[in-house]
Amino acid sequence: MERRGAGVSKEIILCEALITALTFWVAGFRNVTASLWRERSFTADHRAAFEKYGTERVYIAYDRDEAGEKAAARWPRS
Repeated sequence: MERRGAGVSKEIILCEALITALTFWVAGFRNVTASLWRERSFTADHRAAFEKYGTERVYIAYDRDEAGEKAAARWPRS
């Protein structure tokens, strides 16, 4: 997670892959990170970082394929 972006915004864009996160970054979005692994799309480390930086909303930007849909569906709602 890019600390400068995480500390500025209460929202973060969570991408499935680094290339997607870099695409957002190049477009000017600094509040972006990547989960990297479909099977482990959201980890305790992600939650801890989001809580540490006061993240209030996470936008899931996973691929619209079967794996991305499954990973997004497993995401906690609270």
